[in-house]
Amino acid sequence: MTHRSAEGTDKLHAPADFAGPVVQRKCTDVFCALLLLLSWLAMTGLGVYAYLNGDYRLVLYPMDFDGNLCGTDYGDIDMTEYPFLYYVNSYSGGVCVKDCPALPDDLLVDVYSAVSYGGVHQTDDAVLSPTFVDVADYSTSENVLYCEGDGAGLDYCYPFGSAALSWNSPGINEGFGFAYYAVDTYELFWRCVPNLDAIDKLKNLTSSDGGCSNGGQCGDIDRRQLKRRRLERRMEEEDGSDFDASSLSSSSFFNGTAEDLNEISVSDLTDLFFNGTGATDLDIAAFYDSTEQFWNNLFGDLWTSKTYVLGFGFGASLAIGLVYAYLLRIPSLLPFMVWGSIAAAIASFGYSGYYAYTLADKWSNADPQIHPDSNIQAATIASYVLWA
Repeated sequence: MTHRSAEGTDKLHAPADFAGPVVQRKCTDVFCALLLLLSWLAMTGLGVYAYLNGDYRLVLYPMDFDGNLCGTDYGDIDMTEYPFLYYVNSYSGGVCVKDCPALPDDLLVDVYSAVSYGGVHQTDDAVLSPTFVDVADYSTSENVLYCEGDGAGLDYCYPFGSAALSWNSPGINEGFGFAYYAVDTYELFWRCVPNLDAIDKLKNLTSSDGGCSNGGQCGDIDRRQLKRRRLERRMEEEDGSDFDASSLSSSSFFNGTAEDLNEISVSDLTDLFFNGTGATDLDIAAFYDSTEQFWNNLFGDLWTSKTYVLGFGFGASLAIGLVYAYLLRIPSLLPFMVWGSIAAAIASFGYSGYYAYTLADKWSNADPQIHPDSNIQAATIASYVLWA
């Protein structure tokens, strides 16, 4: 075993006049420290404002089609007893339910039962009980839509009582309507998520991937035939007279007395519900117009500017970044690149502040004043922040 020398065993002792590096320590970037302090103050102020004026439940709980938060009293309808959201269309619109429906493994899907904005709707061939899911009462909502035609003899989810025509009906509308089939679900973050096996089975049952014969086994109607063939062959009504398209609105026809439902095409249904004698008691057209307008407003600007977003936001930025990185490797250009970048950043902040200030002044002097005072004040404050 080696032993330390006597010299190495002595502890080091600093001289009496040694103050260490602490004396030389100080804030080397006062401006950055001030910016960090301001950011702390701004975030604290934002948090206080959100706490006093906001509602955290908007982030945590799912919202139904009517603006109510499931499981809370937020909105026009108290949904405290209905904590889960059941989706009824691909727009993420849904209804609040008491529990997520769990269907038997040997069933998974019931194409003769649908959940709509107005509750559960079924045909005579439904397998499930009407109480398979407990939907909240939306009868007081101005936005509620029902599959029933309010006494007009129309069924907006199952035309003629047929599941074969339901996929293209105004109610289900290929997954973009105000109703959807009863499927097995599981709960995830207070949302009823469809079982993937149920979705696969639904594709095989509905005319979205095959067909569903009226009142019997599914898969017998070819969807291409349903879209291609028109109601050209003359049908006979119960009294034996010639059938014409205007009689589609009769209640007897919707009770399933038509000779051949396979002959009814998608365009026939469109003519019936939107251009024919029906749909006068239910403003479905307004529902689709407002829904389409919402999504157009949401993604319209992004789609219009896709060339600029992809061209400049991705292609040009990548090319400029590569050139900039290459120029930084040249020793003679390095000082100019660094200080030039700093100057460009300061200039961009200065110009942005100038633009915000002049814009606020323009809004303030407009006669009549179009923009509210809050927007003018926000633009003015933004200009000061950018200049600072």
